[in-house]
Amino acid sequence: MRMTPETILRKVCRTIDILIDAGAKYEGLFPSLLDLETHDMLVEIPPAIDGQRDGDRSHLGSNLIHDEAAILTMYALGRVLEQSAYTQAADQYLRRFATHCTNTETGLYPWGEHAFWHLTEDRVGNSYVDVADPNRWSEAVGRCYLKSAFPEGVAVPAMDAGLGLGLFADLFVMTRETRWLDGGIQLAERLIDIYFDHELPRGAVGIDWYESQMGPSFLLHGLARIALLAQMGEACSLDADYTAR
Repeated sequence: MRMTPETILRKVCRTIDILIDAGAKYEGLFPSLLDLETHDMLVEIPPAIDGQRDGDRSHLGSNLIHDEAAILTMYALGRVLEQSAYTQAADQYLRRFATHCTNTETGLYPWGEHAFWHLTEDRVGNSYVDVADPNRWSEAVGRCYLKSAFPEGVAVPAMDAGLGLGLFADLFVMTRETRWLDGGIQLAERLIDIYFDHELPRGAVGIDWYESQMGPSFLLHGLARIALLAQMGEACSLDADYTAR
């Protein structure tokens, strides 16, 4: 039986609930590395996957840029589902970062820089990432995605999967062609099978932990957006997010 938008949103909401609970120990900040079963912050950093940067994995910490898409999703679902707890939790996260986890003269981080906060040491760090121009992906890429199977035997980060959903969502908004929405729902079902065999999504295919640097935030955003578009059409309250594109 085909997965419904409501089922997809329940998966997203359950993950958000777990992140909020995990962050309650840390003034509302979400730990970057979590055990899939206990939902506790990992004591030791797991090995990196191929191509992963160790420098911003935020062990025993929280990374704002990695959580940004999840926070955007929380605000949208807070409005649509009337989940005021999501709005309050997102506010608390951002308030904590703005008032306690910065080291610039203004107290805020400029666009293009991302920061992490060590949850056990009260210590801040920062590094730079490339911010790509949010140019629209072509329909040719979308057609390729529609007819391509999900790769086997590759540690695909959750971010990459989420951005695929974002592509289908954008193409549907641009063209109003239902093939993009249908393709997005079908991809969402496949991704839930791959990443959500626990209540928290795994950070990448083949690993057994949640890791924010691998982009589960963007997977949550992509799942929620395609589901809300299927439910609400033009009234969808969750905007596209191009932070990782």
